[in-house]
Amino acid sequence: MNIYFIILSVEDVVISSVEVQVCDNEHIVEISASNDDIVLTFDGVLGQKQLSDSELRSAVFTLNDHMGKGVKTYVGGLPDVAVTSTPVTAFYNGCMTMKIQNKPVDLDDAVHKHNDITSHSCPPIKPGE
Repeated sequence: MNIYFIILSVEDVVISSVEVQVCDNEHIVEISASNDDIVLTFDGVLGQKQLSDSELRSAVFTLNDHMGKGVKTYVGGLPDVAVTSTPVTAFYNGCMTMKIQNKPVDLDDAVHKHNDITSHSCPPIKPGE
């Protein structure tokens, strides 16, 4: 069984994280944002907040500011930055169905898609995973 963390961040500030078991079934990850909060859940389990209330308000303000201008969203990894400069030690490998505001997202329509991503198919599962 593989255990990882899902990390939700705005810019370089980690807002919430949740420990997850993957490669064992289908899971639901939800992120909801309002004018005063950002919430991460995994299969209904609330992510652990990493910020004080005032830091969270600042992150929400930053997110709201970016949303008005257009925002880049990274799923399953990060842009071309050194892994040592981030809290990420592994990138997502598996199948994913994405919805935003309950509408399916087709990764073929992304502005940029890493060459390792194959839309509409799943990678083979390695033995022992």
